[in-house]
Amino acid sequence: MDRAEVESLLDGFEHREGYPLTPEQRAGVWMALTEPVSALLGGPGVGKTTVLKAVYEAAAAYDRTVHQAALSGRAAQRMSE
Repeated sequence: MDRAEVESLLDGFEHREGYPLTPEQRAGVWMALTEPVSALLGGPGVGKTTVLKAVYEAAAAYDRTVHQAALSGRAAQRMSE
């Protein structure tokens, strides 16, 4: 997996979603794809759900499995959506 390929996938994701990812969101997707374990943290409205959508799309492109865990019931509910 190469960084340029992932960036290209994210460009397509942005086009389909209709809004750009922040540099931090892009870095989060890269981390999730390249590290064995990663954590996605942030307050309300920072784009965690958007990052998860991008992670799942990119992971599928590379035939990778994503496992999630949540610290709260609300977070778990949002992840399942």
